Amino acid sequence: MSTLPFPPDDPSPPDAPAGASEADARIERLERRLAREREARKAAEGLLESKSRELYESNQALHALTRDLEQRVAERTAEVQRLMAAERSREEQQRHSQKMEALGLLAGGVAHDFNNLLTVIGGVTQLLQLEPALDPFRDLLDEVVEASRRAGALTAQLLAFSRRRSMEPQLFRAVDAVRDLQHLIRRLLTERIDLRIELEERVHVLMDRGGFDQIMLNLAANARDAMPDGGWFLVRTSSVTLSADVAHTLQIEPGEYLRLEASDCGTGMDGDVVQRAFDPFFTTKPLGKGSGLGLANVYAIVRQAGGHAAIESTLGQGTTVRFLLPAASPGVQLRSRTPVQAQRPQPDRRTVLVVDDEPGVRTVAALSLRKRGFEVLEASSGSQALDISRHPDAAFDVLLSDVRMPGMNGFDLAMTLRAERPSVSLVLMSGYVDDDQLRNRIDAAGIPLIEKPFRPAELAELITRRLTPIRPGTIIGESQ
Repeated sequence: MSTLPFPPDDPSPPDAPAGASEADARIERLERRLAREREARKAAEGLLESKSRELYESNQALHALTRDLEQRVAERTAEVQRLMAAERSREEQQRHSQKMEALGLLAGGVAHDFNNLLTVIGGVTQLLQLEPALDPFRDLLDEVVEASRRAGALTAQLLAFSRRRSMEPQLFRAVDAVRDLQHLIRRLLTERIDLRIELEERVHVLMDRGGFDQIMLNLAANARDAMPDGGWFLVRTSSVTLSADVAHTLQIEPGEYLRLEASDCGTGMDGDVVQRAFDPFFTTKPLGKGSGLGLANVYAIVRQAGGHAAIESTLGQGTTVRFLLPAASPGVQLRSRTPVQAQRPQPDRRTVLVVDDEPGVRTVAALSLRKRGFEVLEASSGSQALDISRHPDAAFDVLLSDVRMPGMNGFDLAMTLRAERPSVSLVLMSGYVDDDQLRNRIDAAGIPLIEKPFRPAELAELITRRLTPIRPGTIIGESQ
C-alpha cells in the first residue's frame, strides 16, 4: 500500500478567528440592550401619556371647579349686595319713621296749646260778630274767623301726618269712593287734563273715609301742578296678596291689600326729589304756593291705615304714586257713628260747669254759653271743680271739661262726678288726645269729645244735646 503524500480532506470547517466571535457576542448584547431600552422608552412614553392624560383631566376638573366657585362667589356677592340694599332700605325707612315720629312729637306737643289759642281767637271773634255795633267791621272779623279756621286745618294736617289725629275707620269699597270723588277730581284737574279710571270692583278697605278722600284730592292736585300744559291722570286699583317676606321688607302685615296707583305724564322728579317727596314741609313749589304737607299728610294717612306708600318718577316723563291699603272683609262689624240732630234749648235755664286750665278758653266757652241762655260756673282745675261740686249749695246740669290739665285730667274728673252726681251730663274737650288708651276709655264711657278749635255755636248745640240722653260712643267735632 502506498503512502499518500497528503493527509485526507477534513470535513469540519476550519476554526473561526477569536476576534469575530467576540464581536458577534457584543452585537448581540447591544441588540438586547437596545431592545430593553426601546421597551423602557415605550413604557416611559406610555407612562408619560397616561400622566399627561391625568394632568389634562385634572386641569379640566380644576377649570370646572374654578368656574363653579366663581359662579358661587358671584351669586353670594349678589345676595350680599341685595341684603345690604335691603338693610339700607330698612335703615332708611327706620330713619324716616324716626324723623316722622320726632316731628309728630313736636306737632303733638304744640297742638294742644295752639288749638287753645285758636279757640280763643276764633271764639272771641265770632262772639264779636254778634254785636250790632261792630257791623262795619264784619268783613274784618270774617277774615279773622277764616284765618283761624285755616290755622285749625293746618294743625289737623300736622297731627294727621304725625298720626296723632283721631281717625274713624269705615268699611267701604275703594271703587265707590273714587267714583264719588270723580266730579271733584275732574274740576280740580281742569279741562286740560284727561282723567282715566281703571277700577277693580270687589276690594273693600277699612280706614278713615275722609283720609282716603284727602289722598285722592292731594294726588290730583299734585298731578295738575305737574302738567301745566295738560296731559292725563290715571287712577287704577287692583288687589294683591303680600307674602310674609315682602310684607316684612315693606314693614307691613302680610295678607290681602288694595293697590292704588295714581300716574301722570307731567314734569316728573329726579332721584333726590323722590327721596324727599314724603318729607313734611318739603316742596319744589315757589314760596307761598305750597305748605309741603300734601304728600307728607298722604303718607301719614296711609301708614296710619296700616299701608305702604312709594313713588316712581322720571324727570320729564311723569310720576306714579303707589299705595297698598289693607283689604277688609265686607262682613266686618264696626261701631257706627250716629248723627245727632241739634235740638232747641229748653226754656228753663241750665247750668254748665266749665273746667279748663287755660283762662282764655274758659272765658270763651263761658261767654258762648251765657249768650245762649246758660248759667255758667267756672273752675281752673279738676280739684277746684270737685270743691265746687261738693259744696252743699252747688247745682249744675252739665260738666264741660278739658281733657289735658295739670293734676287730675278731665276724664278722671268726669268719672268721679259720674259716681257722685249720676244725673250730671258729661262733655270733654281737647286740642288733641295723644293717648290711645285714654281715648278708648272716653269712647267706652260714652262721653262726647269736642275737638278744639270749635265754634261757639257748635259748643252750645252739643251742650243742648247732652241735656237729652244720646247714644254712648258718639264723637263730636270731626265731621262738623
